[in-house]
Amino acid sequence: MEQETNTSPDSGHAADWHIPVLLEPILEHARRVCEQKSAPLLVDGTLGDGGHCLALLRALPGARYIGFDQDAHMLERAGRRLMAAGLAVRAPIRATDRIALPEPGGVQLVHGRFDSISTCLSVSNLAADWVLLDLGVSMFHFRSAGRGFSYTDEKLDMRLDFARNETAAQWLNSANQTEIERVIREYGEERFAGRIARRICENRPLESARQLADIVRRVYPPGQRLHPATRTFQAIRIHVNDEMSVLQKALDSIPDILAVNGALAVISFHSLEDRPVKQVFRKLAGPRQHRNKYGREEQESRSERRPFEILTPAPILPDAAECGRNPAARSAKLRILRRLIDNNNT
Repeated sequence: MEQETNTSPDSGHAADWHIPVLLEPILEHARRVCEQKSAPLLVDGTLGDGGHCLALLRALPGARYIGFDQDAHMLERAGRRLMAAGLAVRAPIRATDRIALPEPGGVQLVHGRFDSISTCLSVSNLAADWVLLDLGVSMFHFRSAGRGFSYTDEKLDMRLDFARNETAAQWLNSANQTEIERVIREYGEERFAGRIARRICENRPLESARQLADIVRRVYPPGQRLHPATRTFQAIRIHVNDEMSVLQKALDSIPDILAVNGALAVISFHSLEDRPVKQVFRKLAGPRQHRNKYGREEQESRSERRPFEILTPAPILPDAAECGRNPAARSAKLRILRRLIDNNNT
């Protein structure tokens, strides 16, 4: 999500916070989308440290902001930061609770995953003018969370929400070799998935992130540019947090709660994330299918108005200056979809 600039995460000083990725294009498009609204509703599915939130509310001071995050600790950090900046921040509610709109310029925190945004807003009879999903894991989790995202001597946990499911260690110590290989190959696109899975099973039980990193490192030949465990750690993190399923559910549901001219902006960091975003956006913005009187599927006429349009025919990428300031932004891609027609008119 964002690049951290200091390794002391809870001191509350400016240098401790993350640098939001692709901030300028986010602000530019949000202003355009919301320019006709006096108090637009902005929804952040991955609040993190609140960097995008703070910048968006400065750019759109009359906006109302709802920030979701599945990590309760990140909500606490963001809440402290936003209140220190003078914003009115409401205490976190659950994603199953009904939302009362915050005051203009205010923020409502929500403890929940971003695949709950549609349900949460629907039961509250709200439509969003702007929804932002900044995918992946923040550098705070890699550097300071102590959850096994780094290659150090931390407990091998990898959960973003401690209330969820089993830890990475529990799964690795109980899954069979075939399942471990499948996850590493599918979610890590790892060419040595079979060897790594076999070595994991031979060296069980695993307790620390360093143990896992050392196992993977021994599978690889020396002289690798990236740490050999990068893809394996990514795959296990995605599996433990059910990230791909959560993303697909969000992409299938969030467009329905967009107001007319409202937009969904998604920042992805690798092809596994970007592929479904691109596919769903193209499907929603492309010609719709219908059945003719003979029961055959046909494409509607190109002259008919589409319910959505893609504002970014090619993804927006960080420029060289941003990559220089923030190396974590190098692989980021921003895609934006806008609703053109009300649900009742599609």
